[in-house]
This record gives sequence, C-alpha cells and structure tokens, in this order.
Amino acid sequence: MGAPPMPDSEIPDSETPHVLPHLSSQQRVEARALVGILSALSGLAEVSSVTPGGAPTVPMPLDQSVSVLSSAEHLPGPVRLELVARLMHAERNESAALRGNDVDLGAAVRSLMNPDSDAEPGLGSDLANALSHWVPGTEPLGRTSVEALEHFPLGAKLRPEIACSALVVRPGCGAVSTSVKGIQALSIVTDLYTCKEFDDFGEVVNPLHWHDCWLESLFFRSVEVVPGTPDADTPPPDHGGWRRTLLETVDFSLGTAPDDSQCLKTVLDVTYFWNAAEKGVTGGTKGSAPQLTFGPGAPVAGAVAGVPAAPTVTRSPVAAAGCTYDLVSSVDDAILVDQGYLLVEDIPGTHTRRYRTQKEVCFASGNLPPGSVCSFWSLATGMIMQGC
Repeated sequence: MGAPPMPDSEIPDSETPHVLPHLSSQQRVEARALVGILSALSGLAEVSSVTPGGAPTVPMPLDQSVSVLSSAEHLPGPVRLELVARLMHAERNESAALRGNDVDLGAAVRSLMNPDSDAEPGLGSDLANALSHWVPGTEPLGRTSVEALEHFPLGAKLRPEIACSALVVRPGCGAVSTSVKGIQALSIVTDLYTCKEFDDFGEVVNPLHWHDCWLESLFFRSVEVVPGTPDADTPPPDHGGWRRTLLETVDFSLGTAPDDSQCLKTVLDVTYFWNAAEKGVTGGTKGSAPQLTFGPGAPVAGAVAGVPAAPTVTRSPVAAAGCTYDLVSSVDDAILVDQGYLLVEDIPGTHTRRYRTQKEVCFASGNLPPGSVCSFWSLATGMIMQGC
C-alpha cells in the first residue's frame, strides 16, 4: 500500500540552514515538507513574497513532501493527521491542486497508526476509510465531542498523541471585518482538544517562548520586550502573568527564504495570564463533563458567508491560561491588522484540555489576494500555532 519513504539521502535539506541554525537537519526537512504540502493543497507553484519586490518561495515537490510526512519525527501528530485528511480529500475529489502529482498516501496513512498495532491486518484500510469521510472544517476523524474523543473505536490503533487529540483548523479566506478601523483581514481559527497536560502548555501560550519551539520558530523568529515600555500584572480576574509591549519578528517564508527579506517586525500590546489549576479563576471545582462539541462559536462582527465563526472565549473554573495580542505599530509599515489570542483550558470532569487560537492579519502590500495565497497562509498559521 504505497511506496516506502524516500531515503534521507535523497531528500534535499533546506538550502538555507543558516536561517534556522538551531534546527536539526530533519526538522528543516520537515519544515520544507509542511510548506510543500500546504502549497500543493492551495494550488500554488510558488508562495508569493509578503514584501514588495521580494522573490517568491518555490516549495518542495509534493511527492517528496509526502514522503517526508510519512516518516516525520517532529511534526505534531494532530497536524500530520490534518494534512493527510486534506490530501486524501483533494485526491478523492480530483482536485486541480494535486493534478499531475503521482502521490500514494498509503505510507502517510500508516504512519499515523500505533507502531504496536502494525501487525494487525486491515488497520491502514480502516484508518483510510475513516479519513475518507472528512468534511472540510471538521475534525479529520469525525470526533465531535469529548466523549467521542475518549471512546473513539480506532483510538488504540492510533499513535497516542493522535488518539487523544482532536484538531480543527478553520481558515477564513473571505474578508472579515475586524474591530480595527473596519479593516478587512484574514481570520484563522483553530480548536484542539487534547490529553496533553495543562502545565505542558506553558511555553506554547507565552509569547516570550514562541521562538523556543522548533515549529513555531519557523514563523516567530524572535519576540522581545520593547525597552522602556511599561509592564504590569495581569488584570483581574486573571492572574499569574503580565501586560507588556513586545517586538515580534515574523518570518513569512517559514524559514525557506535565503535571507531575512520576508521577515516583518510588529510592535504588539500583549496580555499573558496563567490561572493555575490549584487556584482556578472563580474558585470552582471539577464537576460533571460538559456537553461540548468541536465547532465554531458565535460569529465575529461583520462575518460574511463562508467565513468561519470565532470560538466563544470562556474561562474554565479549574484552570485557564493564554494571551491576547493587538497591533501597536508595524515597523516595516507592512501590517495593518495583527490581533488575536491563544487560550488553553481544563475541561471540568474530564482529562481533556481545550486549546483555542484566533489570529486576524491584514497586509499593507496588497500582494496577497485571497484567491491565490489565503488558504496557504491561513492553514500554515493555524498549524504552526499548535506549537510543540
């Protein structure tokens, strides 16, 4: 069922290792494969530069990218599951995005399974069949509640991090009216329900640590406190954090450009909070498991047809942590809107955490028309924000 993964010696390493010197060779290859798959799914032969006059990025070919995905060691399991589901959907619907690409997804499907279950016959077919029913905007395996996540029939046959995690990426490629001067912006919303421990999200939701994660460092090259700006404690009812003004350097080439030509700098007002489990937010205690579904919440103001709704922001009575960020200024005059949040919460009565993100961004250059690159940037950002 499919060709074996391409030997490492035949997979080209990043031509620009100096851009991401802290990454291993395998991590750089997987980063390029991620860009290659997202580019193919978006129908892009090259990814446009976000800076006027900048050279476009030519992605890794799809067949090589899928080969890398099939033997990936670092890309998070839920991200790999999402990629395989989208590839299968495109292949099944004879998408023009994959036309001319001779790709067999068998090895990629098998790579999602628990290695201890390899000997069991029919596993690849069972998983492929489950993924074949994927509907865009939903969880790849159709898990729509915490109960479904905890009692999924194929659960024991999947890699542990996939069995206990359900990721939904809802990119918005239509225009969404933001609260910043009514400017139209790209909106990216993700929901992740996972058994990952609450404390393990510390570096994921703290902006000062985003560049410490290998996957997030593809995008967030650095995040630094702006000297001389005031800082304060997190305002009530949240606690355990700070309010600061940060300088963020973002690499929109995802580490594939030969230089820093696609790095943009923005100044952001950030509020970070960490409501630890022992304190909670309201002093509440764990109760019965809520009836939650993995779907969008209330629509954002001015939402248009076809654009995903933003999740409802809540606060767990047990534990919640995250940050909000909002644009102060664009150092390069290249960004008009950059705002959003990350939020991780304990779900009372379960062993599950809910991790939600939303990012709204608008470029000043006008060289990123929604029909050509919106799906690429929205998917890329949604997956990178899953962290490590």
